[in-house]
Amino acid sequence: ERGRRLREGDEVIIEGAVVSGGNVEIGPDTRMLSRRAHEMLLGEVESIECAAEGENESLSIRVGGKEARLGRESALRFLRAEVAPDIALSTVVSLKKDTLLNTRIALRIEQKDGQTVVR
Repeated sequence: ERGRRLREGDEVIIEGAVVSGGNVEIGPDTRMLSRRAHEMLLGEVESIECAAEGENESLSIRVGGKEARLGRESALRFLRAEVAPDIALSTVVSLKKDTLLNTRIALRIEQKDGQTVVR
């Protein structure tokens, strides 16, 4: 029952299970953690670039060989920054960029209306 939500391609970590005769025995104290790798940006942050088209600001990031373009709200979630609406995204990026480059991240994302949204 606990594995009901698992789908093909999901990554799973099983803690506290016993492996016996090629079988994984899951008991009441066993913990299962899963993640859908296709719904995540996993890896090292390779590049971060800010762009603006009129009033619309966005952030282009490259993580583990995958590229994503984030709108202002998702970019601020990615940067873990809460700022007033009148603060430019480029200002926040310039302050945080050096801290994030070359670090490893695991970020849950989804696609909505052609944009990548950070969950």
